[in-house]
Amino acid sequence: MRPHGRRSAPPPTSAGLEGRVVLVVDDSPVNQLLVTSQLAKLGVDSVTAPRGLDALALLEAQRFDAVLMDWHMPGMDGLETTEALRHRESAMGLARTPVIAVTARAMLGDRERCLAAGMDDFLSKPLGLDDLARALEAWLPLNPREAAGEGTDDQSEVADPDIDLPRLVESEVLRRLKEELGDGSIVVTLIDTYIAELPERLNEMIAAVTSENLAAVERAAHTLKSTSAMLGAAALHALAAELQIASTGARVVDLSDLVERLVGIAERTRRRMAEARVQLTLSR
Repeated sequence: MRPHGRRSAPPPTSAGLEGRVVLVVDDSPVNQLLVTSQLAKLGVDSVTAPRGLDALALLEAQRFDAVLMDWHMPGMDGLETTEALRHRESAMGLARTPVIAVTARAMLGDRERCLAAGMDDFLSKPLGLDDLARALEAWLPLNPREAAGEGTDDQSEVADPDIDLPRLVESEVLRRLKEELGDGSIVVTLIDTYIAELPERLNEMIAAVTSENLAAVERAAHTLKSTSAMLGAAALHALAAELQIASTGARVVDLSDLVERLVGIAERTRRRMAEARVQLTLSR
């Protein structure tokens, strides 16, 4: 189990959020770092949980003002975790904790499925700072402690293996992250984590395809799609999205060929992302 830690927040940039504590539930270290950095920018403290069971344990041990819940996670997914939380709250007469879905999925009916599971709102990755602030400001007033006075997915087409190099990493996305977070060193850390994770994600996909475990292919592709979109790795995001759709049987393709293309694009993306990292380091 990954250690859970609370991030101390700087002065808030969004009124009404100072001193709030939000639980971030996501199995990707890249996503965790980005969301907790965005929360800190808003003046919000955060605690992280990589899996649904970890989240439920934390929610039992302490109160949170809200939960940002990923959908796809190993073991208990975000929908199941939320359903378990709502059952516990109902059975024990506990106050309802706002749960906001934060997911790379953006398919027809996904929002309805999240709401049916007991979630209160739905945000799509890549997550912008303004969207996050609006969602928190909308739901945190419903928090019972305050009442008591205590205090969208990119639909890019599949990238061609010979895609133009500037398309591998969209520098504008990295510039926007730097501006939003106000600290280029955080973006550098995100890039370092993404590059370090990449071989593991690819090995998971290869192993899943080899064993014909389509559910594992779908999970691995979903995670890679999400983190790639966050950092502007457009070509890799598009191929991961294609692989995720193919693994669910929505399209009949040769998964082995698709994974082979994805591995090739991943290596080129890694090199271009390393170049972007150098540029960010020099510009700090």
